[in-house]
Amino acid sequence: MIDLSVLLSILLCSFRLSAQVQPDSISDNIISVIPSFPPKFVDGGDEGLKKYISTHVKYPKEARKKNKSGLVLVKFSIDTAGNLTNVMVRKSSGHPLLDEEAIRVVSSTNGKWIPGTLDGKLIIVDYILPVRFTLK
Repeated sequence: MIDLSVLLSILLCSFRLSAQVQPDSISDNIISVIPSFPPKFVDGGDEGLKKYISTHVKYPKEARKKNKSGLVLVKFSIDTAGNLTNVMVRKSSGHPLLDEEAIRVVSSTNGKWIPGTLDGKLIIVDYILPVRFTLK
């Protein structure tokens, strides 16, 4: 019997995280910086996010039948209200069904974030979150 599991690689060092800060000048450039306080998943921070993703992800039946596995890098922004925006696949697993499920489960965290701050001001923060699908 095959034990199916989805692993979420969510170690803090595996995140790519940066803030978008509008400069004070009249320029269209955006400055990337590390926030003073990054956004936090409301239900337990990094460990809570790991648990949430692993319990809410649904391994696509067709992908399971075809023995498909892989890593999806999901990019998204957390706005100043704690909402997700611009959720997209940054790097595909090579399997559209896995990519779609990674987008779905990450998108389901919308509204479950405390926004990031920089120097006491709320900021938009970009994340890249790896979601690994593994058949065991």
